[in-house]
Amino acid sequence: MIPINSRNLLTDVVQPVDATGKSTALAFVDIRTRVTSYASDDQFVNVDDTMTWGNLGVKLLGDATFWWAIADLSGTVDPFTELVPGTTVLRAPTIQRLLFNILAPENT
Repeated sequence: MIPINSRNLLTDVVQPVDATGKSTALAFVDIRTRVTSYASDDQFVNVDDTMTWGNLGVKLLGDATFWWAIADLSGTVDPFTELVPGTTVLRAPTIQRLLFNILAPENT
């Protein structure tokens, strides 16, 4: 169950079909607004083999549940793919920008 205040509440389940019209596996579609604006004080992180989305959220933004802001700014299409140590560079907002410029407008 998705909590009522979760950003992931803005998802829908679809039943895609292939070129022949045959149903394929159910898919989740994310319909929430993405964080795409950059700022001069954004942080950049080179991924190493100890990093997960959750611990990046804690390390950079103080809360594991904010991992999505890092994924959005980094242009991540599928966050369930493995972070590639040594080749993946992620972009993250500062905690101040997350709280006052990214999250605050949604709550007004």
